[in-house]
Amino acid sequence: MFTRVHDKPQEAVNKSAVLAMRRCIVNQRTDIKNHIRGILKTYGIRLGSVGSTQFSQTVKVRLDNMDRLVRISIDGLLEVFDLLNQKGRRSGSGASGTVQQ
Repeated sequence: MFTRVHDKPQEAVNKSAVLAMRRCIVNQRTDIKNHIRGILKTYGIRLGSVGSTQFSQTVKVRLDNMDRLVRISIDGLLEVFDLLNQKGRRSGSGASGTVQQ
């Protein structure tokens, strides 16, 4: 009545879950970074090539002449970006070790 299914080893399931979560964090971080770049672009500010570790500092330097509400909004996005960046680095070291085994 029931068909037999292949049962994946638990290690494979764990690796897949970690990689999927890391991919989600990286995608969210990229979306926030691109959104901030888009907002800044409407004000005529282009950042050029900036790595993830220095992105927040670079943006904060450019926020001086902006409206208070816009600064508060971008600061909120930068807080989330920094948190995702931190989590992504932590999960990245564990994910690469998991995959290489």
